Amino acid sequence: MFAIIRTLSRPLRQLHRWIGLALMIPLLSVAVTGILLIHPNWYESRKVEELPPSPPPPREIARVIATALDDASKLEGFHIKQIDVRFHPSLGWFVNVKGVHRSTARERQYVHPVAATTSQTMGKSAQQAILSEPPPKLGLKKFFKDLHTGEIFGKEWAWIWADLVGFSLAFLACSGLIIYLPVFWAKRKRNTNRVLAGEVQSSIGPFKSTESREDVSCARSVG
Repeated sequence: MFAIIRTLSRPLRQLHRWIGLALMIPLLSVAVTGILLIHPNWYESRKVEELPPSPPPPREIARVIATALDDASKLEGFHIKQIDVRFHPSLGWFVNVKGVHRSTARERQYVHPVAATTSQTMGKSAQQAILSEPPPKLGLKKFFKDLHTGEIFGKEWAWIWADLVGFSLAFLACSGLIIYLPVFWAKRKRNTNRVLAGEVQSSIGPFKSTESREDVSCARSVG
């Protein structure tokens, strides 16, 4: 087994070096963006949270939710994943419908404003709102997230980025371990030999001292 690992460590050393150099920028981008996503306060100004106004009556919200569900069911191939009520400074209170189109496998979300007016006006605004998507969130955090996940190249190609980074990290970790094992064993063998040599010298030392004493005593007697 040791011989196999030593044989593999030589070509793996070259592969480890060249793959690390070739993928240095992608791996660094994933590492740096991951750190920046954890610490958004480093690059984003602190937002002052404003309390939303009191929500519309529950009856109005229930009517808009029913309208949103009815309109979503009319969309061909649209599968609802989540529906909730939110507040936005420019839109006010609205019902957010999030789902996935089966044909494109892309996530979509539609907004239905909740207006405290008549049901006819509210129905018209809901029907108009379902045809438009909310504007994408812009900012550094969105950019870092897309770069970290690979969605900056398109959601349909994000898996290539994730697989490339994941397999590369796994290969570099395993090849680094295989490359290090022969070095570790060589160092351990050297240290073992040094300990044995020291023990042999320490065991031979008393015999040499007794032999030298006997030689000195013999020389004195002869003299």
